[in-house]
Amino acid sequence: MGQTESSRGLAGLVALMRRARAAQDAAQLGFVMVNESQQLLAYRQAALWREGAQRHVGALSGLSETDPTAPYVQWLGRLFRHLDAAADMGECRVLDAAALPAALAADWASWLPAQVLWLRLDGQGALLLARAEPWSAYEQKLAQELAHCY
Repeated sequence: MGQTESSRGLAGLVALMRRARAAQDAAQLGFVMVNESQQLLAYRQAALWREGAQRHVGALSGLSETDPTAPYVQWLGRLFRHLDAAADMGECRVLDAAALPAALAADWASWLPAQVLWLRLDGQGALLLARAEPWSAYEQKLAQELAHCY
């Protein structure tokens, strides 16, 4: 990674932090998280898990609203609940279907590409970024910093 790539990454991180702070409400912040984070990190799909009184999939990339009855949203809910309960998840983790129990892993290929970056959002939930290509160590560090901001 060259200095130019590093400078672009930091500039993108600062711009996204500014957009997140400017969000008027939780829905707008969720939109920034799942859609605009792509300015910094290349991914195919993103999902936001919201914690609190009612834990649920709060936002999906490319959609203005989520339908809680949709099979994809229900599967993501089961995935997030499993990941949230796992003691060894930490703040940031790269996952694939092999890291899951058989019941969740069986449907992975129907819903997600091969690689997922899971980011805990300090008691607020989690952000999931999915793509086919592996996540580099540099991308994981940028994503962790972004998650701290969100």
